Amino acid sequence: MPDKPIILVAIDWYLPAFKGGGPIQSVANIISHLGHLYQFRIITGDRDLHDKKPFDNITFDKVILAPDNTAICYISKPNQTYGFLQNLISHSDANILYLNSMFSVKFSLLPLLISKRIKKNMSVIIAPRGMLADGALSIKPIKKKIFLQLAKSFGWYRNVIWHASTELESTEIKKIFGDTAIIKVARNLSHKQNIIAQPKQKEKGTLRLAFLSRIARKKNLLAVFDYMQNTNPQAKIIFDIFGNIDEPDYWQQCETKIKNLPAHVQCNYKGEVPQHLINSTLLQYDFTILPTLNENYGHAIVESWSAGCPIILSDNTPWRNLEPQNIGWDISLSQPEKFTLVINKCADIDNNEYNKMSNACFIFAQQVVNNNDAVQQNIELFNIALNKK
Repeated sequence: MPDKPIILVAIDWYLPAFKGGGPIQSVANIISHLGHLYQFRIITGDRDLHDKKPFDNITFDKVILAPDNTAICYISKPNQTYGFLQNLISHSDANILYLNSMFSVKFSLLPLLISKRIKKNMSVIIAPRGMLADGALSIKPIKKKIFLQLAKSFGWYRNVIWHASTELESTEIKKIFGDTAIIKVARNLSHKQNIIAQPKQKEKGTLRLAFLSRIARKKNLLAVFDYMQNTNPQAKIIFDIFGNIDEPDYWQQCETKIKNLPAHVQCNYKGEVPQHLINSTLLQYDFTILPTLNENYGHAIVESWSAGCPIILSDNTPWRNLEPQNIGWDISLSQPEKFTLVINKCADIDNNEYNKMSNACFIFAQQVVNNNDAVQQNIELFNIALNKK
């Protein structure tokens, strides 16, 4: 018998993948925080999000050991089938199956159905990762509505344990699957890092603003260009965009908006940023902005604070009441004029006032990263699954 309980994680993309954003980081952070207590095994795809070619220098369709001793099977595209997954899961001695998605067929639904058929003693945890929020369900709503109707009709999610990242997400799960759903609220874990406050220089009348997220409707980048239209023409604004172009048609709309920005706003698309370069990249900016339609956590938000950058957020995230804490703003999307007002304020802030905000961000990020309560909540989640028969 292994010394540690075994958790089999199914996820569409995993390290070295990074373009899939938060869900990848959520699993990596669980493993980095809890790997001393549980033995993690991962089944995942052979390439990053939207990549046409698989990873280089990785063996596919066999279990290999990552540097942190996590056992990973990167499955080639031809083998992402019911039969191959069934063979993997049937030979697994895992105690828990952890599904890091809601609507993935290959790495959520198929493993779920296989486990129910051949591994009835394996507990199943599903992390929806915000996919059941109204904002997320409003994207491709017909497909998602049909899927959820089928799921409820056939009882696919009967007797699973739901991993809700917040109380709000718990409510969202109950709204669809009822009050009898088994739910454990366990806050997402942040990237392990040593956060050291660094002095930054902010010039009054100048704003270096960054957007760091997937370029997709859910992240609502398009709205930022509208906010920029009425900003102070005396200000010098540099707006740099970082992230994977997840929806090319949406990016085309953004490009049209970029061409029509006022002369005092300089906008640049800077491409994708691997995890290990995020902090050094954001240290070059004053503020970040993310008017998202929905986030159940938002790893990029914590990364912003870790780099001493206050953030301009929508109020569709768990991070609220930022202004009294001097670490940013959370604004309703129904108040676009307030976003513009705040952008103007950010440009006008002098170096003294800015460094007070920046230092508050460093301190807040340290508290988030070293949140032992969040670690304990995740341990309790897995212990509930281990004790469930």
